[in-house]
Amino acid sequence: MKIDHVASIAPHLQEWYDQDMSVFVANQDLVLAAYNNPRLDLGVQIGDPIEKYKSTISYKVLLSGEKIVAQVSKEKSQFSIPYVAISSPIREDGELIGVITIVISTEKYNALLEIGEEILSSVEEIYASSENLSAQSEELSATAKTMDDETLHVKNDIMHVTDITTAIKRISQQSNILGINASIESARAGEQGRGFGVVAGEIRKLAVSTNDSVITIEQDVFEVQSSVSRLVESVRQLATVSESQAQGVTELTQALNQISLMAQKLVELGKI
Repeated sequence: MKIDHVASIAPHLQEWYDQDMSVFVANQDLVLAAYNNPRLDLGVQIGDPIEKYKSTISYKVLLSGEKIVAQVSKEKSQFSIPYVAISSPIREDGELIGVITIVISTEKYNALLEIGEEILSSVEEIYASSENLSAQSEELSATAKTMDDETLHVKNDIMHVTDITTAIKRISQQSNILGINASIESARAGEQGRGFGVVAGEIRKLAVSTNDSVITIEQDVFEVQSSVSRLVESVRQLATVSESQAQGVTELTQALNQISLMAQKLVELGKI
């Protein structure tokens, strides 16, 4: 490739890129083309002797014949903006005859990289929070399941009490019948059965009192049983919701982990 052709293309390179760019072309002795961007003005001028730029990568390429890429951060840049400098050898018929150097601002690229790092940091924080929330949701689900089991146990105990009160009521009814029969037999016995009649009366009173108490207990047990049934249903719903929530949070945590991994890969690719 003829070096004058390269020099003629150099000014158009600035039109092909949106980033700020400076372009230089030099042969073994002199700078042949210099297009300095105001923000990346290296002070290179057409006609400058190449010896003047011994510390640059352009001069090193003329010595080595190999392409060189140098990245300069904002902190080390004399322009206060980050940039990358690319110097490539120019050959004609296999002979090294010059160098073209392109200096491109990476300000926009670095800004995107910083945004990517901020997104990664935010996602990692959300992921950590979701992991904690997932653990809490699983614990809540387990607690709700335990409560469900316990309330069912209480409900069974109340059913047992109901069975007992039913049995007592049956005994009370039988005692009342026994008292009535005893009163009848006492009346038949006349004066001799008077003492037996008193006992029979007390048995009937006890039967009636026991029956009244059983009715009161039944009403109380029914109210407690209704309350416990509502509690059982509420706890069961809580257990279902907690389990669903725990599953949803777990899926969210997995999704955030995938996003975190992808963001990390993007940031790593951006640093290459």
